[in-house]
Amino acid sequence: MSEELKIELSDAEFTLLCDLASKNGITLEEQAARIIEASFSERHSRQASEVSIVFLRDNVEAVLDAADRGPVYITTGTGREFVLLSKQEYDQILASE
Repeated sequence: MSEELKIELSDAEFTLLCDLASKNGITLEEQAARIIEASFSERHSRQASEVSIVFLRDNVEAVLDAADRGPVYITTGTGREFVLLSKQEYDQILASE
């Protein structure tokens, strides 16, 4: 289920959000949703998430937080290129081999 959320941003915050969305080639709404999801959703689940390389560069802390909760696929223009895992998760993979 999707819900609509209306937020107020300063002009500077709105401009930064617009610039980030433009860099990622997505709409302003999609960019805002990705930031919110990276900040909250991954904290409550072990689901894998997916972020662009540009999003990673601009939101390193949020992406690292997400990686603590599950794999994070890093995408480039050609699709999923990398997977970021916590050391604990990586060690579990090694132990299972």
